[in-house]
Amino acid sequence: MRDRISQYLDNARDAASIRISTVDSFSWRFWTGFLKDEITEPFAGFDVTIESAIGMLKEGHPDLLQYLRDYRHVIVDEAQDLTGVRLQLIRSLIAVLNDVCGVTVFSDSAQAIYGFTLRNSGEDRPSEASSTEPAPWMKFEPRSIVRVHRTQEQRLCLLWEAARPFLLREEGFWLGTDTRRSTP
Repeated sequence: MRDRISQYLDNARDAASIRISTVDSFSWRFWTGFLKDEITEPFAGFDVTIESAIGMLKEGHPDLLQYLRDYRHVIVDEAQDLTGVRLQLIRSLIAVLNDVCGVTVFSDSAQAIYGFTLRNSGEDRPSEASSTEPAPWMKFEPRSIVRVHRTQEQRLCLLWEAARPFLLREEGFWLGTDTRRSTP
């Protein structure tokens, strides 16, 4: 992702400042960075650190909010696979970002592993809390990406374009869309 972004920057070296992390490592960094004196069990598990980060965001932890003020843009990739507390964390983060911070969320239902996640959870349809549909207050502006960016190989592009409608129909429910929050 860093390499792709660097192609669009005036100075490609600026891409070195891009922080790329998983949802789990992102929340762990918040947890250990802002609550280090309160941690009794440093390896309590991913869900514990994520739930703690959600709490810090919702409660407006002052040091965390100050840290987030420097964010200029947040990119969430593979959002179709966010469920449960991980999706709640991303929604909580977006809710506290400053108004000039851009947010781009990439989500492709045809690449979702969500159906697998649902089957393991015992649910047969996603709940509203686990939907990647943006909440109205997020002010996202949907955009569709029609060009295949993963390969230049023409045969693979044609295969993907042919398989996509089948994959979306197979799951039986809509998971999300490529979206971008408009910025002032």
